[in-house]
Amino acid sequence: MPKSILGVVLPVILGASAVPVLGATFTSIDVPGAAYTSAWGINSEGDIVGSYDMGEVRHGFVRSDGIFTTIDVEEATSTVPWGINPQGDIVGFYRTPDMPNGPRGFVWSDGIFTTIEIPETILNTVRGTDARGDLVGYYRTDNGGRGYLLSRGTLSTIEVPGTDPSFTSPFGINRQGDIVGTYVVDTVSHGFVLSGGAFTTIDFPGASDTYAYGNNNRGDIVGTYRADGLFHGFVRTHGTFTTIDFPGAEVTSGQGINTRGDIVGFYQMGGVEHGFLLARDETCTP
Repeated sequence: MPKSILGVVLPVILGASAVPVLGATFTSIDVPGAAYTSAWGINSEGDIVGSYDMGEVRHGFVRSDGIFTTIDVEEATSTVPWGINPQGDIVGFYRTPDMPNGPRGFVWSDGIFTTIEIPETILNTVRGTDARGDLVGYYRTDNGGRGYLLSRGTLSTIEVPGTDPSFTSPFGINRQGDIVGTYVVDTVSHGFVLSGGAFTTIDFPGASDTYAYGNNNRGDIVGTYRADGLFHGFVRTHGTFTTIDFPGAEVTSGQGINTRGDIVGFYQMGGVEHGFLLARDETCTP
C-alpha cells in the first residue's frame, strides 16, 4: 500500500507585478518542420525538454547547446518528456496504440528508457524529477486518481487535506524535496507547494485559476494563471508574483525553471503553439 503525504493547508497572500522579468530575454523554441512545439522543463545546464507535433505523432525532444535531439519511445504515438534533472535524466510519459486507457510514465537515462509501472493502475504520468532521482506524477486506478511521490522505491500519495485527492496533480520537485502542483476545489484550480509536510496554497492575486508547474532549488515557482478568460505565465520569487507574457501572444504558459532563473514554457500566436525560453542575462545575479 502506498503511504499518504498529508499536512496542513496554509493560505498565502502575496504581491503581484505585471512588469516584465528584469534582466531576461525571450527566445522562441521551434523544432524545424513541426506544426507545434512546447517546452516543458529545463535543468541547471540549460538543457530543455519538450514535445512537438509532426504528422499525427507527438514526439519528444531535448535541446542542448541549441541542437534538438528527438526522444521517442518505440511504437509510441505520443512521447512527452516533461522534466530533466542536472544529470540529464529525463522523465515524462508515452502512449502506444495498445494503451486505450491512457499513458505510462518513463525515465530516460543514458539513452535507455525505463517504464514506470505502478501496480493496479490504468494510467500514470511522471512530471518531475530531482537530482536524487525522486519522481512526482499522477496515476489513476478504477477507484480514482492520486498524485504521488516515488522516492527510492517507496510510493507515497500526495493529498491536499479537505480536497478530492483525484484532483491533486504534482508537477515539480526540487533538491530540498519541495513539491509543487495543482489541486481543484469547486471547479477552481489552485497551485500548491508541499514543504516540510505542510501544504501552502499558491494563488495569483485576482486570478480565477492558478496552476503551479515548476520550482527550482532557490524556491522560485513558475506556472500559469487565468484572469478575465486569458492565460498568462507567472514566476513567484521571494514571495512576489511577476506576470510572464510573450510579446504579442494570445496565451502564455510558464512550465519549468532552473536554479539560475531561466524559464521555459509555451505561447500561442495566431493559433500556433511555440515553445519559449526566458533566459536571464549573464550579468544578472540570482
